[in-house]
Amino acid sequence: MSKGGSGLFNGTKGNGIQNIERLFPIPPDESTAAVWEHIKTTQETYSGTVIPKSFEIDVPKSFKTPAGKMWTHGNATEHMYEAMISIKESPRLKGSNPNLYSQFILYDYYKSLSRAVRKGINYKTTVRIGNWEFAFAPARNGQNLPVVKHALFTGFEK
Repeated sequence: MSKGGSGLFNGTKGNGIQNIERLFPIPPDESTAAVWEHIKTTQETYSGTVIPKSFEIDVPKSFKTPAGKMWTHGNATEHMYEAMISIKESPRLKGSNPNLYSQFILYDYYKSLSRAVRKGINYKTTVRIGNWEFAFAPARNGQNLPVVKHALFTGFEK
């Protein structure tokens, strides 16, 4: 398992909902359910989660991305799945609803990705922002969407 998938949640205390509210601050006028309005799945989900193996995701068109969308490659979503395995293995969060955590991880991914490409897409270096580390690739093989080829959930900011 990668560095990002091991023990991310072991330091949390309290019940799952309180942990989520503390770890993922969500503005009162938003809902994590709104993340699904920005995702179009292109492959099935990982077993035991609601995380698709690959998907298109909207980013605001004003953020200098072609078509206002990006494609999230399976290499990137594998790290999201690893984070979910970490939740399932965490003694303090064991028994929590993994679908709820999947949704919060996708929401946090969406928000961080939007911040990462706000001034354009940097294809030459890894971008670290929020709880994520990203690497991007240009569109290829006739595809019109830039690719998120790496998206490592690095854990919650302390």
